[in-house]
Amino acid sequence: MRFDDPDQQRALTAARRGDPIFDTLYEYVSKNHFKASAELNAFLRAVSRFKHSPPEDVSVYLFSSNSGTGYLCASLIHEFLRSLNYTMLRKDPIRIEYLGKNLQSFEDSLVDLVEKVVNKILEWNSKGIKVYLNLTGGFKPESTFLALAGALAGAQKAYYIHETFDELVTVPLLKLAIDHRLTNLIKRLEDPYKTFSEPELEDLLRGEGLNLEDLRERGFIEEEKPAFRKYLIKLAMKL
Repeated sequence: MRFDDPDQQRALTAARRGDPIFDTLYEYVSKNHFKASAELNAFLRAVSRFKHSPPEDVSVYLFSSNSGTGYLCASLIHEFLRSLNYTMLRKDPIRIEYLGKNLQSFEDSLVDLVEKVVNKILEWNSKGIKVYLNLTGGFKPESTFLALAGALAGAQKAYYIHETFDELVTVPLLKLAIDHRLTNLIKRLEDPYKTFSEPELEDLLRGEGLNLEDLRERGFIEEEKPAFRKYLIKLAMKL
């Protein structure tokens, strides 16, 4: 269903106990959870493989796209995991603004992903809490970004259900870092979100031993104008 489909609003309002759509779907999920939800399939296999028990000791932070159908599905998973006594860290799933809406809002969705998810990974990692990322759900570009951002923030491991052979696949999260010259420059700028002139940004980067075209090819600089990507700025400020 498209993001702008009128039925998205109906799906959003159905995302609660007592709604006939929710209750019918929940009954199906309860009886067929491995088949009904790839995300649940991955999560339940992962906690078994990693020997994460009892459920009360496993905390879950669940987020969804900003679409009605995405939030409905996330709410069903949230309610089902709660029924199994997993510790749900929020009363409801967290909606990532703009996620899956359109190409124009793609970068804004990554910024919100950093704000709502990466912040939590950093917080838990600083307390010695191991963080595992379930990459099964959602859109591939955003899941890829989450894996990279999670590695930067110190997440322990990522996993997903491989769609071809229906097996749990773990993804090693190597210790990554954004070039400290770039992050230090961004943090020093009075307004890192501004659009520079091409020569101005080129000079700034050259002073740090960095190359404008190289960073643009890597996706750190916008293609259409000499400005840092918003999600890069957000990551630089958080890490």
